[in-house]
Amino acid sequence: MSASFLWLSCPFLSVLAFLPTASAQARPSARVVRDDAKEIDVNCWPDFVRLRWTGGRFLAIEANRSNSPIVCSADKDVVVTRWPVKIPDLGYLSIADAAGHDNGTTALVGGGFDNNSRIVRFLAHIAASRKETLVTRLDSYVACKAVIVPTGDVWTLGWIADERNYLRRDKVFKRFDAAGRVVGTWAVSAHFRKGLPASVDAPEFASLKASADRVGYLSPGNEYFEFALDGSEITRIPGPPLGKDHRIPVSLAMSQAGQVVIASQNGFKQGDIWMLDRQTKRWTSLDTGGIPPWIELLGFDGDSIWASFAVGGFPRPQILRMKLDLESDR
Repeated sequence: MSASFLWLSCPFLSVLAFLPTASAQARPSARVVRDDAKEIDVNCWPDFVRLRWTGGRFLAIEANRSNSPIVCSADKDVVVTRWPVKIPDLGYLSIADAAGHDNGTTALVGGGFDNNSRIVRFLAHIAASRKETLVTRLDSYVACKAVIVPTGDVWTLGWIADERNYLRRDKVFKRFDAAGRVVGTWAVSAHFRKGLPASVDAPEFASLKASADRVGYLSPGNEYFEFALDGSEITRIPGPPLGKDHRIPVSLAMSQAGQVVIASQNGFKQGDIWMLDRQTKRWTSLDTGGIPPWIELLGFDGDSIWASFAVGGFPRPQILRMKLDLESDR
């Protein structure tokens, strides 16, 4: 494999991050609503696109980094529908991220090789019927994360590759409308905590989620941002005070009403779950008794949260649904 292929789409890195120790505080709880964990019949290994709940369904990618990756879409009863990804004139496709919309549209970002063995990066809009795919070529922009907001715009987070396909450190947002046209581009320089290896300061370690009126972004260095749907920045605060043993990635969930929850992993021990108090702009640690370790938030479904407790969602993820119990904070 050539070195340049590593930048087809965002690479996957396994790195430990050491962050400041959290202090004790009042703890409302996150409790399991349905503890009969279900297994979704998708095989994400050796794929690095995490399972997620997006646009009212689960999404995952099978057979990634092949001529025809498979999109797996599942409903709440984990009934899986599969279809192949075909991008005209491109082969050996590598999908970096997938996002869904309530109208059934799916967005994919990634890259592939053309007939001259050149790297081509793309955003693909796949219609709900799956009969039409609109492909936007991204040139030197390497999109690593994607989310579809209620208006139908696709927000992406990535970086600009130089002539050698090497990483530039600024995190670059690009907004695309439903026709694939760029409607906004801007760079964000987030605070990066001392002690973290430079290799984790990359967009694939970030989290990107949307509510009815904003987009939430948790940077690799644990700084939290919110943007209005026009791209203007409306919030920038430090992330939760994670303990020294917590691992990257840290997962983020955001409800349509704007409730924000972050979960961190702590080896094989119980991880932490945090909720944003918007009035104080501080993070409240939740009691996670009864919730499995290695939890990863997949997304809000109404007022509950789907979560996986197989890290990265592979090989066959187990899922459960959680609900926040805020009464204990009163």
